[in-house]
Amino acid sequence: MIEVDGTNVTLTKGDTERLRIEVTDADGNPYELQDGEYVELVVKNKHTDATALIRKVAVDGVVDFERADTWGLKVGRYEYQVRVEDGTDEFHTIIDGTFAISKVVDDASY
Repeated sequence: MIEVDGTNVTLTKGDTERLRIEVTDADGNPYELQDGEYVELVVKNKHTDATALIRKVAVDGVVDFERADTWGLKVGRYEYQVRVEDGTDEFHTIIDGTFAISKVVDDASY
């Protein structure tokens, strides 16, 4: 199960889910990605960490989560960002929030 509340996302550990990302301009209008631009979701323990726990590129505005993306994570809260990147090390953060992993009933490892 995936649940979105504002900029906060909760995903059940190990679930395969889809998260739709809508990119808008400063006026709230849909933004068309330019050549070379892409949307990336990055999850870390803390935003200052060098290593991402999850790094996914959106395809047609959708991030697909596979079981392996979250199965190795502990139940708890993480930080995430969604950003538009242009492939030249420039990026613009469009969403900044909490990414929570919730327990799955049959998993004794949490």
